[in-house]
Amino acid sequence: MWGFSTFLHIFISGRLNRLSQSTEAFALLSAIFCCLAVLLGSVPSRAEGVSTQCCANLAERIADLEATAAHKGNRRMSLQLSGLINHSVFNFDDGDERNTYQASNLFTGPRIRFEGGAVINSDWRAGFKHYTNVFTATSFTVNQNDDNDQIVPGGIFTRRTIWYLDNKHLGRISVGRTAPGVDNLIYGTTSGLFAPSSSDILLGSSLAFRNSVTGELTGITPLSLTGFLFALRRNVVLYTSPLINGLTFRAGYGEDDTWGLSAVYAKPHGAFDVVARAGYLEDTDATNGSGTEPDFLEIKGVLSALHRPTGLFFDAVHVHRSFEAIPGGPSPNDIDYSYGRLGWITKLNEQGRTVFFGELARGEGGLEGIDSPGFTANAGLG
Repeated sequence: MWGFSTFLHIFISGRLNRLSQSTEAFALLSAIFCCLAVLLGSVPSRAEGVSTQCCANLAERIADLEATAAHKGNRRMSLQLSGLINHSVFNFDDGDERNTYQASNLFTGPRIRFEGGAVINSDWRAGFKHYTNVFTATSFTVNQNDDNDQIVPGGIFTRRTIWYLDNKHLGRISVGRTAPGVDNLIYGTTSGLFAPSSSDILLGSSLAFRNSVTGELTGITPLSLTGFLFALRRNVVLYTSPLINGLTFRAGYGEDDTWGLSAVYAKPHGAFDVVARAGYLEDTDATNGSGTEPDFLEIKGVLSALHRPTGLFFDAVHVHRSFEAIPGGPSPNDIDYSYGRLGWITKLNEQGRTVFFGELARGEGGLEGIDSPGFTANAGLG
């Protein structure tokens, strides 16, 4: 299977006061988008006069907006609006069907992000984060029988939404939808690359294997082995410690019941940058108590080092997940995933850094026993 992905990242940052009228904010955004339309050449010629006036009035609109802001009694709040658009085109050949799909990249999929915060005093700060995904068909869920799957109806869902209270001596408390202490734990390396190195490691995960004898689709997919790489998100309370000599600790708890602990160490040692991460996760609310997915516990860790003078680096990752039996069904086998990468970071031109690397991954246990009674994939691979 081959594929490629198109990627666009948008970032807008600013400082806003609380607005007395939301219509003023709408007027500002309208002016900005009007000017963007002119710059991109998307406005018909008959509207050129109106569009030029629109841009000319932008500064005036901003001044009006600032004048109508409620200053007294309000603290200045930072607001960052960002997002990304990431779509892929990929081809597959399962031995019986060959096809090409276009879909949203799930792992770093299209999203809109709002992040804001305000300083309370020299020690305290409050803020929020809200991320919303907007999918067409997704590279993770499309398969031989469905080329339009959006994960959820309409393709829009909340990826993360939290408020937090931060103290530079005590740490941070976050409340909302996020991961319980182990979010993106195995992706933090000195090289800055994912494990494995792909912007969409879930591409084609729902494409089913075919029985080599009958040619029929089985219920076995690449997701049977790779699904455990997800950073689970739940409704939790998350504590993050302040940085202590290169160490940060996180602990989260929520729902019924999901909890996790992790420690992250990142600190230079002489000519080396060193990163070590370890975490533990226990999830007894895999499908909101429906009993259709097994509960599990998971241990994961990362060790990574970069030699700054030469740019040479290595990354090593291991994940172990063990399952409990589904009520009335079998107990899935444990999964072990190991990953290693060696590489060299250099700057060949003014466009930025270039990374050369080789990587190797090994997963065990994901497909063992999958044709046991109680599993839908009992057709086997033949």
